[in-house]
Amino acid sequence: MICYEGEQIEAFDQPMVSYVREKTGNSKWLPDRETEAGDFYLDSIVVGESYQGKGIGSMLLQSAFQEAESRKLPLTLNVELDNEGARALYEKMDFYVTGTRYISGKPFYYMKRNA
Repeated sequence: MICYEGEQIEAFDQPMVSYVREKTGNSKWLPDRETEAGDFYLDSIVVGESYQGKGIGSMLLQSAFQEAESRKLPLTLNVELDNEGARALYEKMDFYVTGTRYISGKPFYYMKRNA
């Protein structure tokens, strides 16, 4: 699981930005913005296939909820528009859709859970 405050996204993206700019020669290239300042962003959560269905994902999410609450920030994430199962799961956990973002040309729901 990878989570961070929205203000930190530029620092996390900097190695990738430098690499892409160097390789493409495009000194102005920037990645699509995945989150916003003032949010605690859940960037990635992965549970190995053989460990799925054992409550590990739920425990990881609970940890993210607690961390967001301790920082007094809403927890946010992106979900692919066609991933209705994930969206429904997050909605059961009190997330709601606040808008749509395009990341690498693909649309995602931007979802938020208040602290």
